[in-house]
Amino acid sequence: MAKEVNVVFNFYEKITPPPNMESFLKGWSHLGGFVKTLDHFVSAQLHTNVDPQGRFPYVNYSFFEGTQERITKDFGEPSPELIKALVEGHGPPGLQVNYPGGYTEIATMDGSPIAPAFAKQPDSLFLLSSFKGPKTDEESAKFESEWMDVTGVTKLKATGNLQNAALYKRFTHAPYDVLMYVVRCEFTGIDTDEGLKITSDLKEGIIGDGVERTNTSLYKIEPSNVVCK
Repeated sequence: MAKEVNVVFNFYEKITPPPNMESFLKGWSHLGGFVKTLDHFVSAQLHTNVDPQGRFPYVNYSFFEGTQERITKDFGEPSPELIKALVEGHGPPGLQVNYPGGYTEIATMDGSPIAPAFAKQPDSLFLLSSFKGPKTDEESAKFESEWMDVTGVTKLKATGNLQNAALYKRFTHAPYDVLMYVVRCEFTGIDTDEGLKITSDLKEGIIGDGVERTNTSLYKIEPSNVVCK
């Protein structure tokens, strides 16, 4: 790809409402109101897990213009204003459990960048899969070249309902490696039951040399949970 496409994923595992906010969603919206003022911000879309027992009830998918260095600075050297908005929207450290990271869109199903990848239909369903990365550069290169086959995207494409899919690789540092890669797929023309059947067929575990699928869940995006510049 000619243009560098960077996004931020944030996987929310524990969603305790922050103080002075009646719900997690109110806090997320409050934080989004501040992030919207950042000059390199483009959009944010909050994915809601359709399975109430899913590991990650929500996953945020944000698109920013600019370089990896700019996003990395937001993580490593946040401004006082950003810190304040984070505490107000998410609560003090430890109240919520989430896994944010900066990612590069390194490959797509059709070869062209798709981020910020807004939903093609109001009732689109999204399949988000996370992967623990390989241990060696050779294994990483092999996975990235064969990602559609080993993650199941090639078979999903054959159904005719898969509108797009992209592979993202984390570039920001994190103490966890189970979210090194993320695959995001959008489906139209299927209902929740069909989507959950697709999800159940994608088993967790080792899928290739040094690559482990750590989670796969089905999500929807409510129009009220989309923030744009």
